[in-house]
Amino acid sequence: MKHTIFLLFSLIPTLYSLKDRVREYQSIPFTQKEIDDVSAVMHEVSGTVGGNIIRPFQPERLWLWRCWSGTVLQQTLPSVAINMGATMLLVVWIRRLTGASWPVGLKPNASHPLIARLALFEQAWKYLVTLTTFTMTFFLGEAFVLWKRVYSIGRQIQGGLNDISMLLATHAARNDNGNYTPESQLLLDNVAMNIRTFHTLLWASCSRHHRSLLTPQGLDLMVQRGLLTQTQLDTLLKLNLPVTQLHNAILEWIVIQTQQAKRNGQLIGDTGFEKIFLEKCCTLRGTYATIGDVVDGRMPLAYVHMVQLSVDTLLFFAPLALYSELGAFSIVSVGILTFFFGGLVDLAKVLLDPLDNEDYCQDSVKIDLSVLIRESNDGSRRWKNGAAILPFSLSNYN
Repeated sequence: MKHTIFLLFSLIPTLYSLKDRVREYQSIPFTQKEIDDVSAVMHEVSGTVGGNIIRPFQPERLWLWRCWSGTVLQQTLPSVAINMGATMLLVVWIRRLTGASWPVGLKPNASHPLIARLALFEQAWKYLVTLTTFTMTFFLGEAFVLWKRVYSIGRQIQGGLNDISMLLATHAARNDNGNYTPESQLLLDNVAMNIRTFHTLLWASCSRHHRSLLTPQGLDLMVQRGLLTQTQLDTLLKLNLPVTQLHNAILEWIVIQTQQAKRNGQLIGDTGFEKIFLEKCCTLRGTYATIGDVVDGRMPLAYVHMVQLSVDTLLFFAPLALYSELGAFSIVSVGILTFFFGGLVDLAKVLLDPLDNEDYCQDSVKIDLSVLIRESNDGSRRWKNGAAILPFSLSNYN
């Protein structure tokens, strides 16, 4: 009886429709806006037109000063205005409380009891400035290291896919004129499509902006745009894999196709070719598998929390600490400190989100994965086309 019940429960998943399986596999939430934007995302990743993977800059000083969108200035200016306004109110309150006899633009009277106490407070505040400066500098450096590492991983994945395409194009079977045989050309076309599909699904599993491609609507649209065949999609949905891991199956298909093509004579090569090809595929797998590890371990919460507390405490007490020396000019000084200390911590947090999954600062230092995907789309065709015609006859080398 127990075995019968177990068997019945084991058969339940087979009763699901493909649509139910897609919903079951979804391990990340999708908002309605993301589903509605799937066509726009599909347009971004389609084709081979390049672009800028990161925002370019010009080194001229005037050009940099004119920048606004996506800069720390745009992100920090509201905080600067709020802190300067709060400091102005504090200055007015202190002048009324002390019955200030000194002009607005001069240093406050150090003999006044309140001013003397604020001067002592300034000495303690300066220790916090030193500590925060050191911590903030190191924090920003570590954030930039992580950003560069994710960018490097993306380029390594792209390079690995180009290696695979080049190896297959140069080892494809040819006739005596040096042209691809019909069978080898079909193989290269199939592998090229799988490479484009793999790369798109890979980044869709990592990037919030592209994850709408993993919805049923997104997968259907990929079929319509030629990134997937209906047979491939049906096969993927039958696999016991979450949608965020479907790219792994595509890579396995590439390896299996290549092995079978070598046995069928569509690829010409000895064990050395096979060894290098498998090494490239395994290296590629190991490289893209580190994306999640790097992003998950980007920075401990306690570290980020401590840096944020240090900066906020520094800026919160800055108006009181600076008034005894600067008077009304502390308003401007607090604005400058807010911009640089607050701006640096904001910049670090943006760098810690290289895939723009948190949308903390719009159009800032994110890596444009759509450009990376389009470049890879071009690479999947480039190597096949580059070796399609040879300037010599292979019969001379027989």
